[in-house]
Amino acid sequence: MAGPKAFDHLSLFVRDLTRMRGFYEDVLGFPLATADPRQARFDAGGSSVVLLADPPFGDPDYRDFVNQLKGNMRGMGAAVHFAVEDVDAYFAELRGKGVVPIEPEKNRRLEEPITRPDGRREFAIEDPEGYWLYFAERGP
Repeated sequence: MAGPKAFDHLSLFVRDLTRMRGFYEDVLGFPLATADPRQARFDAGGSSVVLLADPPFGDPDYRDFVNQLKGNMRGMGAAVHFAVEDVDAYFAELRGKGVVPIEPEKNRRLEEPITRPDGRREFAIEDPEGYWLYFAERGP
């Protein structure tokens, strides 16, 4: 089969690359693989999370693309899920750094990860630019 072999990377377009890089590196703890003034690539356990600075408004090649990204819709229509070894420990670590864990579907703050019917324990956070990030530990 000539189709996809594996998931390679996720690109998130961001307005403030410096702020987002600090959040993913210092708060979430993703190891930085490479960076330059336009992007930051993080190791995500065999794949990558890439933060890309929005293309400049002045570049006519990107004008329509940029207009679609701007506004208040950033992060809508997608949820990014990560596996963690100990969801309770990571939950406590992020709360200790001032991150507010939530259950987006019910629009409520969490005091602990939730357990889904399939046994998966998880919680979500919203990153500084509105992307929903879920962290889960698979149940028995």
